[in-house]
Amino acid sequence: MWEALIEHHASRDCGTVTRTARDRGLLRIAMRFYAIAAHASDNDAFKEAAWLLVRAGRRQEAI
Repeated sequence: MWEALIEHHASRDCGTVTRTARDRGLLRIAMRFYAIAAHASDNDAFKEAAWLLVRAGRRQEAI
């Protein structure tokens, strides 16, 4: 289901789907949605992705 959402998402739903994935502990899926949002010029996506990396213990990648 998550792969289908990544492939066929509506950009207006990206934030909601990203938060849902993140809250369920699906960090790789959430990061893919953050990348999609960042590519669409969503500056908040960069901050959220960095926070997610720190939370996952990957601080160096967040910097």
